[in-house]
Amino acid sequence: MTRITCPAPDASGPSWLPLADAMSSDPPSVSAIRSGIAYLPFAVGVVIASALASQLVARIGPRPLIVAGSAMVAGGMFWFPG
Repeated sequence: MTRITCPAPDASGPSWLPLADAMSSDPPSVSAIRSGIAYLPFAVGVVIASALASQLVARIGPRPLIVAGSAMVAGGMFWFPG
C-alpha cells in the first residue's frame, strides 16, 4: 500500500480534501454524493472559523489563536477513530 504524505502538512491547507473524498467513497456501500455531503460540515466550519479568526487576530493577537488551534487539532486527532 502506498502512503501519500506531505512534507509540510500545515502549508498544504485543505488540499487533501479531494483525495480524502475519493478515498472515503471507495467502499461500495458509500456513494460519491453521500461521501461529498459528509464533508460539507467541515467546509462550513472552515468558512466560519476563517471569518472569526480574522476578527480575533486584530483583537487578541495571533499567539493565543495558534495555541487554541493547536489544542483543537490535537483534540481532534485523539477523537478521530483509529
